[in-house]
Amino acid sequence: MRYQLSSTWLKCPYDPLVYISQEDIDRHFKNSLWEKDDYPFNCIEVIVDDPFACPYTGHGAVRHQAWVIRKPGYYRVSVSFSTIQKSNSMRTHYTMKHYRGMPYFNYDNDRCHNNYVSRAFHKVLDFYSHMERQIHNEIWLTQQTKIETYNRLKNKQIMRKFMEREQLRKREKRVRGVIITQETKSFFQALAIGSIFKKEAA
Repeated sequence: MRYQLSSTWLKCPYDPLVYISQEDIDRHFKNSLWEKDDYPFNCIEVIVDDPFACPYTGHGAVRHQAWVIRKPGYYRVSVSFSTIQKSNSMRTHYTMKHYRGMPYFNYDNDRCHNNYVSRAFHKVLDFYSHMERQIHNEIWLTQQTKIETYNRLKNKQIMRKFMEREQLRKREKRVRGVIITQETKSFFQALAIGSIFKKEAA
């Protein structure tokens, strides 16, 4: 049985790993519309796609839902280009799906805004927990069926032995007080000898 998550957003939760050089930072900062006016240092302001992302503090961004790249390195960002109006120059746009480029896993807070992947992880865990409970229930039902079958056969055997004892007691009651005489014993012996002779003659 396949389990599919309903959220289409989870099909691409990560951006590609891209190397951002110091030259990229300086060039973007020089040609930017707002970074050079809002930041006292060369940087790239990256817009976070996640509409419910909680902003981190301490990274220097002045706008909500933004992340600042100040040092060269590898970042999980998406890079796109657009033409500046009335020129042949291209402007670079940087976006990422999560702050720091990676989803934030919060196991305790279901209302954490930046844990789509964490919620999906919990959905999968809940699904497999349900499957595990179902498997345990099936094992328990199988064991109960075996126990019930064993008890039924055992009770049937006990009842059969009880009926045999009851029939034996009834026969004993019917013949109780009957005395076997010598004439009766001789009669049955003669019957037995006669049947033997009859078989030999045949």
